[in-house]
This record gives sequence, structure tokens and C-alpha cells, in this order.
Amino acid sequence: MTTDFSIDAAGALPGPDWLVARRRAAAERFAAAELPTAEEEVWRYSRIGELDLSTWAPAPVVAPASRLASDELAALADPADTVILTVDGHVVDTRRRDGAEVSVNAPADLEPDTLGRAIGTTDDPLTALHDAFCTPIEITVPAGTDGGRVVVIHRFETADVVTFPRLVVHAGQGSQATVVEVFASADGCRTLALPITELVADRDAVLRHATIQVLGDTSWQIARIASIVDQGGTLRSSTAAFGGDYARVRVDTDLAGRGAHGDIFAGYFGTG
Repeated sequence: MTTDFSIDAAGALPGPDWLVARRRAAAERFAAAELPTAEEEVWRYSRIGELDLSTWAPAPVVAPASRLASDELAALADPADTVILTVDGHVVDTRRRDGAEVSVNAPADLEPDTLGRAIGTTDDPLTALHDAFCTPIEITVPAGTDGGRVVVIHRFETADVVTFPRLVVHAGQGSQATVVEVFASADGCRTLALPITELVADRDAVLRHATIQVLGDTSWQIARIASIVDQGGTLRSSTAAFGGDYARVRVDTDLAGRGAHGDIFAGYFGTG
């Protein structure tokens, strides 16, 4: 494995002690694993054999900056109650309407059990790599409230790096919200995105989630969306992909409670 994704590199990323320890443990799992191949059933007929991590580096940490006012994609987010902008996997700006019933939690605000509730345990090496280098954020919708419309814009701007966006959405008991994620990069900006989204709908919650992928023609994306829906809860999740050189999303949904309901849709619109 390339030293760019070493245990020490993962452990050097900023964050609370529990997150640093979690990153180091994930980096150890990744170092001991082999990258997936098309011989494995879950990767059959894919282009995973073309992935050479020695040609990539982890994305650098991006400092927060007020960018939503000038970002061309921000106009697509209106009207939204909450807008979050990430660059290369790190939050740089947040905008919330007065009275918006959601909270946006940075790593310092997260509990250790925030991550992994929906995705569970996995031996996938790319998930381990993600866990080793991600900087997670959580959107929380309090019980019994309407979180409105939340838009998360993920921009990838640095060439030849791997990015690790991690979003956790937790809809409390009896709440409802709509969350839209947009993944975008410019044509000619070679990037590899390994995003993971975890969706947690508590009892009787209604969570609507959509992803729109408009990556540039040289970008790769290997994504995962994992959901867990409690008793009487409803999840409606959709993915629309329009760009990228190679783009793939794995979706796992756990209807964990009696009367839980899930609607899942994915559409890919290729060219060439």
C-alpha cells in the first residue's frame, strides 16, 4: 500500500481523541487488506481493477471560509432552510435560515457512536480507507420537528487527490426532513471521491434523501449510502448520476422496526 495512506498520516489528522483512535484503527485494517478486484462478486463487471492508489494522495485539510455567497452552485440550493458547502471533503461554510430546526455538528460535537450505526461493521477495504481519513459531519433533526430542506454541496477542486466526504443524517422520533446532496467537480480535474452517507430515521420519522452527481469527465466516485429505519419510520432515497469517468453507489437499507418503509431509486445517465 502507498505510504500516502499510512497509519501515521491518518492519525495526524485533527479531531477529538476518539476520532483519532478510530482513524488509526481503520488505517491498520486498510494496511492489512488488499484492494478489491473484479473477481469478487460484488465488484464483478466493474472497473475496480483500474484503481491504482499509488497515483493518488489524500486530500489536504481545507480551512473554513465564507464561500456560499459567491459559489455558483449555491443558487441551486434556494429555497433551502440549511445549506452546507464542503470542499474536498471538509466543511468550509454553512448557511441557515432563522428558526431552522436542524443542527450541523462538527467532529468535536459528535459522540463516538455517531458513526457506523447505519453502515455497521464491514471488511470492505475502501470503507476502511474512508474511515481512516474522513472528517465527519452530522445533521440532526430534533424529535417532533420539521427540519425543512437541507442542501449539502460537495465540491471537489484539487486534482489527483482522494476525498472522503462523510455525512450522517439523524432524524429524531416523529420528525421529518428533506436532505439533498450535490457532488460536483470541474471537467479535467482528476479526483477520486469515496463518500459515505449514513441515514438514521428514528421511530415514526420521515426522511427524504436525494443525491445529484454532476462530476467532471475525469473524476471517479465510489460511494456508499447506508440507512436504518426504526418502527413506523419512512425513508425515500434517490440517486441521479450525470457525470464522472466511473461512478458507482452501493445502497444498503435496514428496515429495523415493525412497519418501517423504504423507497429506493437510482438512475444513471451515461454518454458515449
